[in-house]
Amino acid sequence: MRSKRIKKLNSKKVALQISLVLIALFLILISVVLFKTYSSKNVTYEGIYVENINVSNLNEKDLKEKLNEHYSDLLNNFKITFNYKDNFNETFSAKDLGFFFDINNLSNQVFSFGKNSNIFSNTIERLKLKSNPKYFQFKPESNSEVLSEKLSEISNKINKEKVEPTISFSNDSISATKEQIGYKLDLEKLTSEIVNDLNNSHDSLNCTINIPVEEIKPKLTQETVNNMVILGSYTTKLPSLTGGRTKNISNYLSKLNGTILMPGDIFSADKEGEDRTESNGYTYAPGYIGNKVVDILAGGICQGVTTLYNSVLYADLKIVERAPHSLPVTYAPIGRDATMASGVIDFKFQNNMNNPVIVQTYITSSGQVKSNIWGIKEDPGKEIVISVDQHGPKSSTTYKETYENGVLVKKEVLSKDKYN
Repeated sequence: MRSKRIKKLNSKKVALQISLVLIALFLILISVVLFKTYSSKNVTYEGIYVENINVSNLNEKDLKEKLNEHYSDLLNNFKITFNYKDNFNETFSAKDLGFFFDINNLSNQVFSFGKNSNIFSNTIERLKLKSNPKYFQFKPESNSEVLSEKLSEISNKINKEKVEPTISFSNDSISATKEQIGYKLDLEKLTSEIVNDLNNSHDSLNCTINIPVEEIKPKLTQETVNNMVILGSYTTKLPSLTGGRTKNISNYLSKLNGTILMPGDIFSADKEGEDRTESNGYTYAPGYIGNKVVDILAGGICQGVTTLYNSVLYADLKIVERAPHSLPVTYAPIGRDATMASGVIDFKFQNNMNNPVIVQTYITSSGQVKSNIWGIKEDPGKEIVISVDQHGPKSSTTYKETYENGVLVKKEVLSKDKYN
């Protein structure tokens, strides 16, 4: 009985001793682990990588040197080739373009990983790295001034202003020089593509970027001009080829001549003729002021306005604004004239066609004031006829008749005019 009791006590004693040994071993292990964690506070933990580079057990100085070496090589060796058709092909390193890595900031992130004021949580983080290493992947920053300067250099080699064709007239013919397309580099889009390639090209140190360029097309082409015909034409007779009045008309017509109107554009006879000043080439000549004829600056130019008005009618463009003179004129029937007064009365019309139109105004060698409206004949079967019903010497109604293939399809009142 006693023997059994002794054996039981001995087994308990052995179990206790084993437990104490295990506890001691556990405490020693914990102490070792904690000591290892504490002793690692001045180096990076085991199992830390920057991209594919092992940066374990490095002090801050060595870590910075390793990161600096790696990223300096990366920036120097990463080449970007910029390409635009056959016009441009140049290669730059990422460093040339102003990209950099903030080594101090990156080093701090790597070095401080898994380290805080709690040694126990630090230990857990360090142990996790044994089975699950930490991989850092950093993106470059850019020096906006350097990048902008480099891209501006590229832009200057690519950008090109568009060139509109030069319009020329010879009597009732028109010609144009060849237009040139303009080019403008899209800086915002190009910058975005550069950054995207740098951030995503992990396995390659080379990339090619097709430079995003906007083509700026001229509003008019030589081909369009070559296909133009006279849509509407009108002439009025000059009383003399000399004198201030003729000089004013010639000067005024030269300012209108060659005006291009795109679809939807509105032409202002007042604006296009510029300010009526001597510095703009105008002189004093007879003109209407109320119901009187007196010498005024730019006197006579309303003959140019009237001639233009009638050519616009035959071209079937939209009349926006028109007013008759206060008195009948000698160069056009009543109901067919148009006047203008700076900032007060204007003659305006709109290009309501689908293609551009061009205004031609000049004085012929035979003393005619002539206006041609050039454009694409969009409806070859259409013909415009203008007629006036005169209700006496100073009153009229003007009509516009539209014919399609010789058949009257529309008749409308253009104006009802009264003169003093």
